[in-house]
Amino acid sequence: MKKEILKRLLETKEFRSFVAEAAPALLDLWAGNRVICGILSRAAGRRIKRGLLAKEAPCLSDLLSEPEIVREILKDAAPIIPGLARKVSEVFSALDRLTPQAQAEVISEFIERARIHDAGRLITEVFHVLNRLRDSDPALFTERLAEALKGIVRQTDFGEIREAIEKSKPFLASITTQVLDELFAYPGKVLILLSFIPDVAAAAIEVLRGFLCRINEMPPDLVCDIAASYCERLYPSAISDLANQVAEIIRKLQTGSALLGEVGAPRLSTLFSNFIGRLYDDIDKEVLLKAAGAANEISAAWHEAEVSGRMRNPDLMAGIAASRARAFSYRMRGLSRSFAADEDMAPPEQEVFAEAVLASLDLRDAAEALNSAFRRILFLWDKRPELCGKVLVEGIETIDETSLLSLVDRLLDAAGPSFVEKFSPIIELIGERLSRGRDHGGKDAAGSEDNGEEP
Repeated sequence: MKKEILKRLLETKEFRSFVAEAAPALLDLWAGNRVICGILSRAAGRRIKRGLLAKEAPCLSDLLSEPEIVREILKDAAPIIPGLARKVSEVFSALDRLTPQAQAEVISEFIERARIHDAGRLITEVFHVLNRLRDSDPALFTERLAEALKGIVRQTDFGEIREAIEKSKPFLASITTQVLDELFAYPGKVLILLSFIPDVAAAAIEVLRGFLCRINEMPPDLVCDIAASYCERLYPSAISDLANQVAEIIRKLQTGSALLGEVGAPRLSTLFSNFIGRLYDDIDKEVLLKAAGAANEISAAWHEAEVSGRMRNPDLMAGIAASRARAFSYRMRGLSRSFAADEDMAPPEQEVFAEAVLASLDLRDAAEALNSAFRRILFLWDKRPELCGKVLVEGIETIDETSLLSLVDRLLDAAGPSFVEKFSPIIELIGERLSRGRDHGGKDAAGSEDNGEEP
């Protein structure tokens, strides 16, 4: 650093204050236990302190407003940064050897006296400079920043960071709440922060893309080994215990609901009914219906765009269709194996299985659902009879009559007289319509023969 610039730095108010405090301590260190030297050092220290603080001095901020000064300071300060970083690292290593109580006291005092909250101004200025540098020389910005980040990656122990995050989980909720309370006291900052989301998402996608690209460069056995290590670290026993705990909570909820409620009216049913009732009482129904319609339109637009995209790529369409077919086949295979497993049970186990299923099966609710469905169909038929008829015909033509006849035959055997009593009017109506259809078909055929046409 040039002598002139160094001289001007030493003449600033901040440096004078620092030297005024440091000089007496340095002189005392020089004097040691020597009495005469101690007297001289104390006298000299007082004179130096009075002399430095008595004079008017410019502020350091005034000096730093000159570009030449800043350039020289940064140029000469750069080599000091690595050593300073090592010293700070040594300080924290020494701090690590203290007791937890002493560490808490030191950190608390440091945060209070160092005015950490003023770092916000520093962050603002740093990003202001970085933005200008990026605009003026993007290539330089990218290269230098990339080198700095690579160095940070090389020197950082991510294991320590992971341990710190894991041990900080109990405190994160409290810290997050306090920080958010302070942040939302400034709505303008919240809006700016929300505007970061697309950029942060884009950056996260780019990082994830690059990360996955590097993983895809690994050999298959290594990728499989990484996945296997993930599975091993997930601790299936812990997941099973979690499932057990959740199942037990659900069981206790149901038991407690029955104990606290009235006969035929469990407590949770009453609570849910009241909650949903209040929810729908307070909700803006008009907006909700509009939102539902808008969501349907957005979903339809997305589906149309997705279909259009696939139509421009026939190979992709074929691949997706094949994938869906395989998925359907896998589901059917699983269902088939499930049924086969039921069939492969020993006779005593089959009896227990059948008894458990039939004891839990109540078709009355299903019948009520059918009643509601019938009423809904009648309502739709009154409104659009031609469309309902078309849908019905298409559905009937798809039915496998052989399987249907076999199923009806078994149902009739199982239901007995109650089925005939309930459904005899319907059966008679169907028989009458079928006979009418046959008669009409026969007349058409006879008319065709009279006209010399094939029926």
